[in-house]
Order: sequence, then structure tokens, then C-alpha cells
Amino acid sequence: MKKNCIRFAALALFASLASGIATAEDTTQAKKDAQAKMVTTTQIVGASIYNANDEAITTVDDIVMTQDGKVMYLLAGVGGFAGVGESQVAIPVKAVNCECRMTEEDTKECRMTASITAEKLQAAPKIESDNYSELNNQSWISQNNSHFSVDSVQDAKRGSLMQFSKLNDVMAKCSQGKECGQVDDFVIDPANHQVKYVILGRGGALSIGETYTPVPFAALEVSENDDNEVQVSINQTSKVLKSLPKVTAGGYNELENENVREMIEETFEK
Repeated sequence: MKKNCIRFAALALFASLASGIATAEDTTQAKKDAQAKMVTTTQIVGASIYNANDEAITTVDDIVMTQDGKVMYLLAGVGGFAGVGESQVAIPVKAVNCECRMTEEDTKECRMTASITAEKLQAAPKIESDNYSELNNQSWISQNNSHFSVDSVQDAKRGSLMQFSKLNDVMAKCSQGKECGQVDDFVIDPANHQVKYVILGRGGALSIGETYTPVPFAALEVSENDDNEVQVSINQTSKVLKSLPKVTAGGYNELENENVREMIEETFEK
């Protein structure tokens, strides 16, 4: 009887340990899934887009979004050789699927795919103007949407557009005109193609010792001066921004923490 009790106790302990290990593994996987849900512009720009045959058909040059942070297009080059004689096309973001996963080394790997052949991509309507006026031409937009087999419902109310490359490295100004960091990156939710956060970099030299602060994209005000230079302002003091949680370059994994996100959002709701 005593041996049976010991045996049952040992089994119970083993079951408890196994359950604890499983719970820890589930929690770790849940965190990885949360991290994988977000993608950054630095993971998109310069990355390849693959077709159904797992062939790289182009590379993303830039991202085009609305004033409220809705990503509309991925600009990509086609034709030419080593960038010479290349033409540019605007791939509707709805025609691209982006999936990310966390590796065992806790690094994020993202992969973009599109159901289109390299030949059809090269036959897409081209952007010929320097100011990308085609993206505001309804006839061109309809033709482009048709080529990529996407609907145009969202285009009707999209308003003016802007490119990530025009905002990247721009020094943001806080209230009272003080510098509060340069635009280094955007964090995007690929499920709805919405830019959620802007990452502001501050301090350091050559990215060494630089700190990174996430700010809700909705808090940004983007404008152009008389010289057509992009200006970014944030209606918040430099002191408040310095007090916000900082994130780590690479994946900004701290944003997986709901408490961190709530703290950031609440700061800008006041």
C-alpha cells in the first residue's frame, strides 16, 4: 500500500511538472505569435516578393500609404538589369500576402507572396512620372487594380498619399518646436495593412547608443513646407516622449506586451 502511495505521488508530481512545462511552452509560443503579427517597413523595403512557384519576381523599393497610415501599394522595380533601365510598378497591397514567424533564435522572418507570374508583373501599368501622379489618376488606378485582380472600394476615400521614403530619417518636432527624434521605422499590422506605430530614433552615433521610442501613427502630423520638404510634428512635449517605454532595434519585441501598448496609447489620449 505504501509503495502504491509513493507511486501515485510520483505520477502526480510528474503530471504537474509536465503540465507546467506545457503551459510555459504555450506561453512562449503565444508571445512568438504576438510578435509575428507585426511587421516593420525595414522588413518589407528591400525584401523580395515570391510567386506561387517560389520564385522571387521583384524587390520592394518603397511603401505608399494614406495620410491615416493605411498601406495601399508596394512600389517595385521590373525589367532592366542591376537597376539600370528598370521600370516601376505599384502593386496593390491587397494583392500581396505577408506572413511572419519567429525563429528559435527569436528573430522574425517575413515572407511576401503574390499570385502573379513574373511576366504578368512586368506587363503591369508603369509609373512614368517623377511625382507618382498616376496614383491619383482614377483611370490609371482602375486599370492597375484590374491587372492585379483587386477591387477598388478602398480607393474611393483614400485621400492624398505619401511614401515611406519621404518620411524616413525626417526629424520630428515636438510641441514648442523641439526635436524629438527622427523617423526610423514603421510598425504595421499586416492583417489590415495599418501602420500602428512610428519608431523615433534619438541620440547615439551611427545607430550606436541610439534609443527607440514607439509613437502611435495617429499622433503624427505630416505636412510640406514651401520647398516641398516633408515635415513631421507631434503634439506632445519632448519630456513626455522621453518618459515613454523604449523598444529594442530589430523587432521592437517590447510592443508584444499589452501593458506597454496601453501605456503608449493612454499617453496620447490625454
